[in-house]
Amino acid sequence: MPKYPVTLNSGLIDLREQGIDESLAAELRAGFATFAEDWNAPEMDIYDDEELSMPEIPPGETEVETLTIQPAEVEEVREIKQVLSETWIDAYRPFLPLEVIQKITSLWHSPETLAAEIENERVFFNVAKNEQGEIVGLVTAGRPSEEIVYIARLYVLPGHQRQGIGARLMDACVAAFPGTETLRLEVEEQNERGLSFYRKQGFREISRKEEELEGVSLTVVEMEKKLHLCP
Repeated sequence: MPKYPVTLNSGLIDLREQGIDESLAAELRAGFATFAEDWNAPEMDIYDDEELSMPEIPPGETEVETLTIQPAEVEEVREIKQVLSETWIDAYRPFLPLEVIQKITSLWHSPETLAAEIENERVFFNVAKNEQGEIVGLVTAGRPSEEIVYIARLYVLPGHQRQGIGARLMDACVAAFPGTETLRLEVEEQNERGLSFYRKQGFREISRKEEELEGVSLTVVEMEKKLHLCP
């Protein structure tokens, strides 16, 4: 059966598969030809020097960059540690002293600890890289049961937030664990931006507990998100 292709930016589209028969395809081709003739008319020359206007980015948002989500590599632990240091200061500085943040990150995010996690087959450790190959975000997760995936870390560099990177990293977690019914994580009540982000992603609070971190009292909120699986 013949195809009636129309060339678009994305390539060729089979119009028959879109429910368009030969007669309608002919009308479309004729319409395109008429448009081309009109555009090349002398009176249209006034638009040749017009600049294309791009849609405005909503206030508070930034332009989305091209990303690659991929497994972390041991050779990247130094860069990963730097990303964690920057994101921890950004996220926790409002309610944790800087010396506490630096002490914790030096222990929890040591190159040896990060390398061990990357090499652990039971730990999901992915990074988000921009077009230049720089790590701008990361996520670690595990599967305590067949139905539940626990997100241990989810961080995006301050200059790359509000671009959907966190959501894409979370989607990568779900894709890595087929059959997952629930996502769970913990976030400090004092981390207002983190709480707001997870609520927007569909998480709800299920419990609270009090913890002390280097002499600082924190309220930890446990949250979960039920996934709607296709039958």
